[in-house]
Amino acid sequence: MLRPHAALHHLATPSLLALVTLATWAPVALAGGFMVSKIGGDTAGVTEASPSSLFWNPAALGRVRGTTLYLDNNVIWRLHHYERDLVGEAAGGGREPRQTHAHFDPQPMLALTSDLGSERLTLGVGGYVPFGSTSVNASDGPERWHSIWGGIIGGFLSASLTYALTDELWVGASGSYVLASVRSYRAVDFAPFVEERAGTRIAPEQVEHEGRAYLDFSGSGAAASLGVLWAPGPFSLGASWTSAVRLRLNGSFEIYLPRSSFYQEVIGDDIRSPATFRATWPQALRVGGSWQASARWSYRLSGEWVQWSQYDRITIRARQSDSTLGDVDQVLVTGWQDTWGVRAGTRARISESWQAFGGAGWESSAIPPRELGPDNFDAHKFGLAGGVIVDLSERLRLTTGYTHVLYLPVEVRTSNRAPSAAGSHRQSAGLLNTNLTLRFGPGTP
Repeated sequence: MLRPHAALHHLATPSLLALVTLATWAPVALAGGFMVSKIGGDTAGVTEASPSSLFWNPAALGRVRGTTLYLDNNVIWRLHHYERDLVGEAAGGGREPRQTHAHFDPQPMLALTSDLGSERLTLGVGGYVPFGSTSVNASDGPERWHSIWGGIIGGFLSASLTYALTDELWVGASGSYVLASVRSYRAVDFAPFVEERAGTRIAPEQVEHEGRAYLDFSGSGAAASLGVLWAPGPFSLGASWTSAVRLRLNGSFEIYLPRSSFYQEVIGDDIRSPATFRATWPQALRVGGSWQASARWSYRLSGEWVQWSQYDRITIRARQSDSTLGDVDQVLVTGWQDTWGVRAGTRARISESWQAFGGAGWESSAIPPRELGPDNFDAHKFGLAGGVIVDLSERLRLTTGYTHVLYLPVEVRTSNRAPSAAGSHRQSAGLLNTNLTLRFGPGTP
């Protein structure tokens, strides 16, 4: 029989290698990677006079006059289909039955802006969630090897200052305190580790060799944004930059061993350790223009580039008090790539109190097929949006709209994931946005 401490050291270290892949868990909501560039809905953007510009472009807050309270919420749903290539003795071109999962996520924003009676200055404060989503999958389906449940969430608490250089030119800057959490719970196949130790063939993904792994990290970081807006006459041109977020999160990992006599006798207890998580969320550059063609019609065009290649590596440093395990550093290279997207839209005034809007967009994928899985799916995608704006009174405006996103299907033939995520991946998503703008001073909400 293997000596308990020798087995612990041999099994725990490879288990960490499998565990590290959990750190990329990033269910895609609507945009490249897991950034949700839909705060404020389809009417928001780098040129729009809205408190949502606290996220999009702090310079555009200069056109929000008076004091304004803004409440926004996105309800996001995802529907993911996964047909996995069969593994083990059943392999040979076949696929497991399709697994379909739907999930909903709310993502709110609250903001307050005010010019404090000044003709040049505008201040803004608010909180919003531009990163993240959560997901729950079947505990007995093929997704369990990548994620049973978990989430990555990044909440921003921001303050901004905007200054009007002229009547047509504004500059703005903001700083953000970022609250981040990473959690994941997944199945781990111990068969390869035992097979290597014993030197005999063991079929993969057997119940007696199936354990669980859990990651739980939280902490904070910082970000900054800069923006400019030029609005000569009926035209507006804007650009903004948001910095990367460097994260160092504290937490722990746990590995729950398979519930069989072999593991109980040879290894003993489950493995638990405090740990740190390090990664970089990407910087983003946005540009856009709008044209108020007439009293009734206006048009918008915008683009976004997100440097997801900055999310190139994730480091988990685990410190185990048991001297047989020692200190273990694990680095995962994600292989993610930069994304870019474009959106176009129009708005039409139907009556004094009602407006309608529509739009369309395209965005590239952050994740190459060889790196994706049911836990962090992304693909090139198209979106269509529509909704209405209603002035309930002179001071209160309601906006609601829906965006439907269709991802191009992805066939993964060669997978870098462990276990392999080869197979057919399909996804669609939708976003229902509703926001209220309450104005306390002069100006248009």
